[in-house]
Amino acid sequence: MRQLAILALMCLAASSAFAADGLRVSVAAYMAEPQFAAYEKVVLARAEELLGDSQYVVLDEAKARQLKKGWVDLADPGHVITAEEFIKRAGKYDIQKVVRVGVSVSVKPVLGLFYTATATAELRIVDKAAQATLVGDVFDDAATGQGLLNFFVRGLSAGALTLDEARETGLSVDELQGRSFVKILEARRGR
Repeated sequence: MRQLAILALMCLAASSAFAADGLRVSVAAYMAEPQFAAYEKVVLARAEELLGDSQYVVLDEAKARQLKKGWVDLADPGHVITAEEFIKRAGKYDIQKVVRVGVSVSVKPVLGLFYTATATAELRIVDKAAQATLVGDVFDDAATGQGLLNFFVRGLSAGALTLDEARETGLSVDELQGRSFVKILEARRGR
């Protein structure tokens, strides 16, 4: 079982590509099934180790426990954490990101005495970058904008959308190829 919890967190290794030197982060781990609660510390330790190896500064254990206890909405995987809520709560702990790891484990009997087990980890990274800002008289939401940009880029890649159709969105070829909503906003604000 312990190996399952560790394997479930291997998806964190992929997230190390976006690490930046010295970003302060807290990790909150949750096990979906109470009978596997003993593995929560293993999940937490592995996640912190991977983040530490990726140049993050991980909040110490006592403060992380305090944050998890005080921010009960983190336990609900369906709860939408707004940037405003993050800024309000994270300021108390001087952190720039919260990594929420939810692990679900299922064990099923297969052929007599043999069992098969599956562990699934859901990783959510919350920070203030999701904050909506006012540009002119229109609000922009970086996460939604990036999602829409990715939708159009994928449509182009799959051939479901032509370049002319993509230009009708108001995006230039360079903006589509840049694949960064934040850079598009910065460039347009500079105009």
